[in-house]
Amino acid sequence: MLTKTSYSCEICGKTFKDAAKCEQHEKDHPQPYAVKPLKVTAGKIYPDNLHVSFRDGDGRESVARYAFREIVQIDAQGEG
Repeated sequence: MLTKTSYSCEICGKTFKDAAKCEQHEKDHPQPYAVKPLKVTAGKIYPDNLHVSFRDGDGRESVARYAFREIVQIDAQGEG
């Protein structure tokens, strides 16, 4: 019988044979550290767009813009 060991990225699920390569891969995934609402349309409560700032394992930074699409969950008080 042959036993094989593999390591999986906890963020995306990619598998590796080498633990160090898997750890480096996980560090390379950008992590969000700030969220900034850009604009809220009059009469609405949720922002139309958000800028999310990310930083990867090497300290590189990027900003992504996300647009509001829909509410996917409402809490028990009927608020989003």
